[in-house]
Amino acid sequence: MAVLNLLLTRDRAYWNRFHELSHRIAEPPQRLLPFRRQSVDDQGAVEALIDTIAGALGFPKRFFGPLVIAARNHPLTFQEIRNIRESYAPTASLLAVTNAVVGMWLRPAIAFVARIRGRRHDDQKDRALRVEPQARNSYARQADLYVIKNMRVPQSSIVYDVFESYNEQSDVERCGIWETSDGTRLPDHHALISATIASAF
Repeated sequence: MAVLNLLLTRDRAYWNRFHELSHRIAEPPQRLLPFRRQSVDDQGAVEALIDTIAGALGFPKRFFGPLVIAARNHPLTFQEIRNIRESYAPTASLLAVTNAVVGMWLRPAIAFVARIRGRRHDDQKDRALRVEPQARNSYARQADLYVIKNMRVPQSSIVYDVFESYNEQSDVERCGIWETSDGTRLPDHHALISATIASAF
């Protein structure tokens, strides 16, 4: 048995089916473990594993991959990701499709969510717009393209501007402007950044 709460948005329906099915595939038979209500924000090791399995089931390379390959000559923006979603699974969340597209994109690509939060061990301290990494493909690893978990989004970034204005944007940005509180900077790549508002997910 899997209990789904789809009251917040119908766009989670597609992903949640595969996520909960993956729980049934990967975990021990039911009734061996106690039933516990779990927040969707709990991204422990088991949830990360389940999301990996759900991604493989919900967006198999054999069927989803050709749509990503067909878009390779277009910039990787949220508009392009929406086009792919519409062709494949219109009820999938934009975040789930984004993660799947990033994994199969033929050039370096990463995905992250930014939200207001504090430091890792004290959520009330130094609250700011901070990064939560989501997906990173093998090309990004080879190119040393990444973001650091919980690093602040610089106010000069279009990501910050989208957060303030609620207007989706895409533009080329220097990654070297991103810096952690201890002074660590990201490698100074020039990257196309596409940012959208949370309600689009």
